[in-house]
Amino acid sequence: MKRQSLYENLLIVSLFFAPYTLLRIGRIGVSELSVIMFITLVFTREKLAGGFSSLGNFVFSKFWILYLLFSFIGFIFNFFFLGFPSGSIQGFLFDSASYLLILICCFALESIIHSEFRRVDIWKILKTVYFSASIALLLLLTFGRLTDSSWIMHYGFFRPFAMNIHHISMFMAPLPFLGLKILSKSSKKTLKGITLFLLLSNILVGISTGSLKVIISFLFGSIVMFFALPFRSKLSKDTKYLMIAFFLLAFTCVAFIYGQTIVGKASSFFVEHDIQDARYYLYQSAIRKAATSPIFGLGPGPHAEIDGLDFSDAHQTFFSALLQSGVLGVFLYSFLSFVILKRCSKDVYLLGAYSSILMYSFGGDILRRLPMWLFMVMFYYLSDLKEVSKARRIGC
Repeated sequence: MKRQSLYENLLIVSLFFAPYTLLRIGRIGVSELSVIMFITLVFTREKLAGGFSSLGNFVFSKFWILYLLFSFIGFIFNFFFLGFPSGSIQGFLFDSASYLLILICCFALESIIHSEFRRVDIWKILKTVYFSASIALLLLLTFGRLTDSSWIMHYGFFRPFAMNIHHISMFMAPLPFLGLKILSKSSKKTLKGITLFLLLSNILVGISTGSLKVIISFLFGSIVMFFALPFRSKLSKDTKYLMIAFFLLAFTCVAFIYGQTIVGKASSFFVEHDIQDARYYLYQSAIRKAATSPIFGLGPGPHAEIDGLDFSDAHQTFFSALLQSGVLGVFLYSFLSFVILKRCSKDVYLLGAYSSILMYSFGGDILRRLPMWLFMVMFYYLSDLKEVSKARRIGC
């Protein structure tokens, strides 16, 4: 139990401090140190031979092994055959190191989840992170509003100890749905009241960051959860199939009749909220660059450009995957997203939480963001009914 508590506490600390990127010394902060300690302890204390032999069950580890393989092939092609016209050694090393850390962390976490002794209680970790992070962010927002501290508020937007608002808003995306899950499982009125208050504060904090992406993520996750609720209820299969057919028919009719108008409005909305058309040019550059090595990409690191300036991240997960590991990388990430959605469909709250992250990935790059991968691993394995029941028996 002491070993289990240590693993859980390290993961809790890592997730809690993940948004506060200005507290790092160089590239290493409390969040990164906690993950490194977690990995070191798992590899030195646990018998992972079974983990290596059963790698086929490690969904996230397999993704990262294949993604890194394809992107390294892309880098070799870019460097030796194209003459290295895109990217830099520094960018290649930084992204490669980030991805390797995520791969090793995913493997360590999946190993102890799949182990006979199940060394972590995922639900306990998520609940603790939810309450501690929600309270801390609410207090920071209150203090920032009262003092207008430049460490917390940046031109009126909530950005506590972070390099940019997206480090906070990305972290906020799944929190309201975790709050809803806790609320649905709570039996005590006091706990329900506290959770409901924090849930509302999550939305306030998210909006206060000024990030449009987190608002869209909240809405998308809510819509997905709303439409998924009837299918998780005790309805007959025939009724569920009829409902699915109805929604598909309705969607098809709306798309056919109003599709052109919707696309036009969406494009106008995007342009209006795109500062100096920066993302438009980044995405155009990403498509042009990807065409030079469409199968395996150009390797880890930034490749997009605006007006011939320094290479930049594509600021969109699918474009980043396309640039770094080609259509194979896009297929890998798309397939992983489908697998997670399918598993999370067993729990509507976790489905909403993951859907919000997935939506965020359409407007931002989450490939290098370790906390997002920790969330996704935990959502995936917690949403399995057997895993949930096992977690409850352990004492969540």
